[in-house]
Amino acid sequence: MVARPSSPTGRIRSAAGGRRVVLHLMHSVVDRCAPTVRQGGGLERSPVLSPNSGVVENIGGPLPFEAPYGGGSHSRQTVLR
Repeated sequence: MVARPSSPTGRIRSAAGGRRVVLHLMHSVVDRCAPTVRQGGGLERSPVLSPNSGVVENIGGPLPFEAPYGGGSHSRQTVLR
């Protein structure tokens, strides 16, 4: 997994070819999740989350599906069930 998807490798950039790319990166050893959206080569959204480290990176505005979680409508216990 790329430590910070906001700085993608050349391989990711070349594969994107200017298209919209949605990456869902997970690293089970350190419990890290990083859903990242790029559009036309630019970064649109990149949150990197970990239960141990908290929010590692939070670039761009939340996407519509994130609203209930970011707004506190779902507790951590609800999400983990």
